[in-house]
Amino acid sequence: MGGNKKLFDIDGIHMLGNFDNGAVIGLDDEGYTYVEKGDSELCDEKKREEIDDAMKEMGFFDKAPEKKIDAAYLHVIDACNLHCVGCYSFIEDRNLSKKLSCDEIKKILDGLKHVGVQKIVVSGGEPFIRNDLEEICRYAKEVCKFEFLTIITNGTMDIERYYPVLRYIDQLNISIDGYSEKTYFIRDKGIMPKVLDTVKCLKNLIEINMIVTLHRKNMKYMKEYNELAKKLGVRFSFSIFTVDETNPLFNEYVLSDMDLIEIEKQLMELNVDASIEDTPIGGEAILCRSRCEAGNKLISIDARGDVYPCHMLHRKELVLGNSLKQEIRDTVFSETNPFQNLNVDNFDDCGECKYKYLCGGGCRGRSYLRYGNISQKDAYCAMIFNYYKDLMIEVKKNLGGVL
Repeated sequence: MGGNKKLFDIDGIHMLGNFDNGAVIGLDDEGYTYVEKGDSELCDEKKREEIDDAMKEMGFFDKAPEKKIDAAYLHVIDACNLHCVGCYSFIEDRNLSKKLSCDEIKKILDGLKHVGVQKIVVSGGEPFIRNDLEEICRYAKEVCKFEFLTIITNGTMDIERYYPVLRYIDQLNISIDGYSEKTYFIRDKGIMPKVLDTVKCLKNLIEINMIVTLHRKNMKYMKEYNELAKKLGVRFSFSIFTVDETNPLFNEYVLSDMDLIEIEKQLMELNVDASIEDTPIGGEAILCRSRCEAGNKLISIDARGDVYPCHMLHRKELVLGNSLKQEIRDTVFSETNPFQNLNVDNFDDCGECKYKYLCGGGCRGRSYLRYGNISQKDAYCAMIFNYYKDLMIEVKKNLGGVL
């Protein structure tokens, strides 16, 4: 196999992966030899047809896709009414900085549509502080016709501010701190009753996903967050506390390797469809990855229009350009963009890992924040490695689908 297709083995299981779309096909010895050698004499006719049909259905014979950006974070405002520890978009003058006009944001949306973006994550600051958020979302959905539009909110705004926007979005992500009205960890004290009321008021009007940020102080309550989501009747996902670990302000929150392994264990034991955002962990399918999508299929645009590789890397040394001054395509698909040609085969400490084509080396954001290097293994490798080790044990128990 060549190009973005790869044959590889994991724990004695043969796999054929397609890095273009993430598809994976499990193969037995005969099927592996047939795909590797391309010799029809090495495989009986029925098995050849099964493999060829599976490869066709999963896009292995498709032409290499045109370069495009699939998803983008769009930060429509810096200002926020909360003071969350470790906020990824925090800047010192966030409540004083000048915000982009509605027309400027529409221009950015036009540029994102032009490069093929189909998924927009509207973030901030707190997006619902903007009085023109309804018009921004209307333009994104009705004029640009983005396939999927979601907003991240802290859930504390007056409920009347949410209603006009709901008709234009596909999902509302609400950041959750505590697992009850009285618990809190990294967000302002006393807000949980308001946040939970927001979830209850809106859950029948829009699909809601609660995002729980895991850190050292709340990781032992993963079960309680699961129970909260079940009680409220909404989806939820976990996110991992990701910061510049050299900052002593975050010492009591940063997760150790043992903490990460315990989180993976709890996730497997919960047996729920709750993924960990910004990681290759969770979900229902095994995917084939050569890298994360940062700076390639995913970008993040801040509240001044500057383009970054992802929402966790709003660092001045990593700015790719400005979406109001340059074409986004030229900014991202430039030879000067160091994120364009990343591959897990070339990541430090990933080369010999048997799971590397499943995790793709993990998150480049966490790699950079810990090591100052986008070609280093994920800082949370311990969790990811153990997840795939446990996952492959389960796969071995269900090998009936191997071709």
